[in-house]
Amino acid sequence: IFKADPIYKENECWYDWATVNWDVETLPAKLLFFIDINNNNFLKPLRVGSTTVTEPGMYALCYLLDYRTKIKEHTTSYLVSYGKIMLEKDGKSPALCMFLLDAIENNISAVPFNTSNGIDSMNAKEWLFLCSKSVWYDIFIQFTKKIGNVL
Repeated sequence: IFKADPIYKENECWYDWATVNWDVETLPAKLLFFIDINNNNFLKPLRVGSTTVTEPGMYALCYLLDYRTKIKEHTTSYLVSYGKIMLEKDGKSPALCMFLLDAIENNISAVPFNTSNGIDSMNAKEWLFLCSKSVWYDIFIQFTKKIGNVL
């Protein structure tokens, strides 16, 4: 269902996006690769960014996004939301996280945003997330109710 491979087709990469349940909230994540840490190669807890791997299992390495930021272009959008890849303390390197695969909730579609400054789409820091088609009907009904209350 999900792909995360830096050499998917020889020199091409493929990184899918997913929503991940982090216990306190669900956030979008750019999946970078998957790793099976079994009992034989798990020696001690492993710290990756702001996360710690404490037990063997199937994990994903990802970039986490700040999903609460609003930008002028999409503050009122019902079908598109905005996210920016979180950075390490140096302000340059993307922040890495690891999580167990069962924390993945859904796949999501992401489109690079604000790439006009010579940034290629694979390395974009800002992304737009398209709402799942399965919720478009509910969004439309809520929107028409809101408009009906205004009129």
